[in-house]
Amino acid sequence: MRRYGALGALATCATVAAFLPSVAGAAPRPASTSTTLAPGLTLTTVTDSSGPYQLRILTVDPTKPVTLDVATAGASLGTYALTSKIGTAKGALAAVNGDFSLAPGRPVHAMLSNGTFLQSGIHAGAAFSQSHDRVHAYLGAPHVSISGVAPSITGSNFSVSSWNSGQPTSGGIAAFTRYGGTDERPGPNECAVRLSAPTKLKWGNTTQTRLTRDYSVNSARCSSAAMTFGSKGAVILTSDASGSGAIALEQLVAGSTVRLSWSDGWAGSMDAMGGQPLLLENGTIVAPQTCGSFCLRNPRTGVGTAPNGTVFIVTVDGRCSCSAGMTLVEFAKEFISLGATWAINLDGGGGTTMWIKGQGVVNQPSDTTGERPVTTALLVLPGSDPNEPTPGFALASGGPPETIAVSPALASQAGMLAASDPGSTGGLFQALRGGWLRPRG
Repeated sequence: MRRYGALGALATCATVAAFLPSVAGAAPRPASTSTTLAPGLTLTTVTDSSGPYQLRILTVDPTKPVTLDVATAGASLGTYALTSKIGTAKGALAAVNGDFSLAPGRPVHAMLSNGTFLQSGIHAGAAFSQSHDRVHAYLGAPHVSISGVAPSITGSNFSVSSWNSGQPTSGGIAAFTRYGGTDERPGPNECAVRLSAPTKLKWGNTTQTRLTRDYSVNSARCSSAAMTFGSKGAVILTSDASGSGAIALEQLVAGSTVRLSWSDGWAGSMDAMGGQPLLLENGTIVAPQTCGSFCLRNPRTGVGTAPNGTVFIVTVDGRCSCSAGMTLVEFAKEFISLGATWAINLDGGGGTTMWIKGQGVVNQPSDTTGERPVTTALLVLPGSDPNEPTPGFALASGGPPETIAVSPALASQAGMLAASDPGSTGGLFQALRGGWLRPRG
């Protein structure tokens, strides 16, 4: 297994361009070409020899019939897939890699998909979301809040501290669904309540910042054996065998109704994907200049928004003579040049991938093995999202994607590559351990 050096110098073109001597004289003008892929979606390719940089920019007009969506590599944690395969399976017009990932196959940050939390995340960071009506795009720190109540039981309100993201803390309550797979599931010696028969989603308030769904208590017990899921769509709430969490769960008796509600803090948000760090905040560059190898020139993927709601999805190739990659600050400046006032950095390094329907992968992934499998992807869909429910109603249409996960061997390789990549998860966690990245918002 090859490990990148401090400058991430795994080259696929030739010697890393950062090592090339500069040429005296005026900087050449960048060359660019633009193609309309669909009404409201434009692909611009920029070649700038002064970097050198190769950028690809998807410009999404929210007033046109295109929709941004997030997708996972599979139906549960522990899966990786190629960005190109995720985009194809979802019927997308375009796709880029999404959040950072950790072996054995999970996104790092909070993720909301089609109105349901997949996980509350194992690390705080920033996130991107677009409201279901496409009027608003959000970037910043999500304010995740999950709670429950049994309407017929006085004083039964409780908070859920984690969702598919770890066992319950002392006095806390954790939630698990089938998305947790074998990585996140209820443990033994706990109090547990299984909720089944979920009703349709509803907005929990007039501002549409909370979603709610009613469940029926199927089973409730404190036991040495771990609770199993049983029916499809079940949610299992767990706590320590004693303490305030156990007291709250013991009120939930079989046959009673429990109403769960959740929010990421943004109005109309039904999909959200995490990343780190925030690059632009209300027009100001907040990307760090010093954060170890993570801040140096690397292949990058990011998303930004303009005041009029236009969304920019950008990839920058790196680690070759044709493109050196960008520092986080350089990447932030690129978004400013596009007209963005908010922007976030997604997974980068060898994970940086842009796929276009009918064209395939249009950038140059830096791994010698080619396109790297990832756990999540950001998509541009034609028209509306067929799998997104309208709160209070059934799904519009559609169903689960075809099986797109890669083999266990390729998944293991992808996890190791990300963990040692200075532009990907390896660089992110090095920066976090060094104390260089601070939560915002």
